[in-house]
Amino acid sequence: MRNLFLILSLGLMASSAFAEGPAKVDKTIAKRARLNDEVLRLSQPLKCSSDADCAALPMGSKPCGGPWKYVLYSKKNAKVAKLQKKLDEYNTLDQKVNAANQMVSDCMMTMEPVLKCSNSMCIDTASVNADNVKAGFENVGQPPTPVSK
Repeated sequence: MRNLFLILSLGLMASSAFAEGPAKVDKTIAKRARLNDEVLRLSQPLKCSSDADCAALPMGSKPCGGPWKYVLYSKKNAKVAKLQKKLDEYNTLDQKVNAANQMVSDCMMTMEPVLKCSNSMCIDTASVNADNVKAGFENVGQPPTPVSK
């Protein structure tokens, strides 16, 4: 009985996503993807000369509240106003998509990044290990290379 309830609930969620028609859902998803790409493009370059140059803005809207993630940027970046405008547009669209599709999330709070200027680039020290920073991100996704003494 419990499994049947779960299956019916998932079916209702899926059908509500297409209540306005698959074409509209596809257009909304495509628009959100385009906005995501624009936000990431506008957040570049991440060049910095001090930690004070680095900042982050919340991105997305979890159904339980708060952002899905944070977008890093450098305050030296001349496109900050455009970045904020696109993020506002993205966040509003994300809220609408969540509400229209009765989306749920894990309700875990997304922590703000701990920012630092390292090798003239803004980084989130909580998500980057020291070996990658020292190597200038050459080894991101690769096992750390032993440093010879």
